[in-house]
Amino acid sequence: MARITAAEAEKRMGEYLKNKTGRHRSIPPVNSMIQTMIRENTVHCFNVGPWGERVNMGSFGYYFIPPCEVGAPMEWVKLPLPKVPAGVYVPDVWEEGEKRVTEPRKEYAAFRPLPGLMLEPIPTDMDVCSWNQQDEGRYFANEMLGVGIGHDTNTSWIRKGCFVAAGKTPTEAELAAARAELMKFMAEQVLDADRAWAAGPQRAEAIIRPEIHHVCAEWMNLKDRAWLRGTDPQAQAECPSCGENVKSVAMTCKSCGYILDKKKYEQAKKDGLFV
Repeated sequence: MARITAAEAEKRMGEYLKNKTGRHRSIPPVNSMIQTMIRENTVHCFNVGPWGERVNMGSFGYYFIPPCEVGAPMEWVKLPLPKVPAGVYVPDVWEEGEKRVTEPRKEYAAFRPLPGLMLEPIPTDMDVCSWNQQDEGRYFANEMLGVGIGHDTNTSWIRKGCFVAAGKTPTEAELAAARAELMKFMAEQVLDADRAWAAGPQRAEAIIRPEIHHVCAEWMNLKDRAWLRGTDPQAQAECPSCGENVKSVAMTCKSCGYILDKKKYEQAKKDGLFV
């Protein structure tokens, strides 16, 4: 066997790796029965609460929990599949529908639908992949929401208003149950904030978080809580026109447009910030 120099070996390895990047790995076909199960058993999740999150689902990547806020999608539309040879699996592609949230406390936000079976291509060597059929879509959805073995029920997204629906659209019973869980969670957070505020400023500063406790109080229309102003870095005040909580440094009310700081408003007009 002829020997080669280290430089030649390095050159040959570089050429090999350049041509063998794995971009052209072959993937085995998926039989029609499995494809039917994937497409006809899609899983639909919804959120009636004001919080959203990007959830890391390992090798499947990040999945987004949409907050129920104005403009959030209430439906998703499946796009037509391209024509492909038999056995070739092309995942469903979804886009947001036209129906949007306008009243967050009365409506819901829809997650991007999940397939009935979670398939993942796994490289077996430089040229070939195989399909890893991991979980059913419903099990995957519950894992995403923090439900099941190994999850703490106190941190589950179910408590914040999320749920996996039985069908493609949520029923009134499912929405009522989700809102009941949400209100229970919010009431607990408001009570925690009340107790922390009563215990003194140090306790309040350590416990009360605007992104949790303030949101809960405002969602429940509990605008009388002293800690809504006392624990906000930019303390809040009440708009004299509509009663909405606004930042004390705000020039106008974000809800009704009432001029809160006339001096700042006139200066902004002079500076040409608006007509």
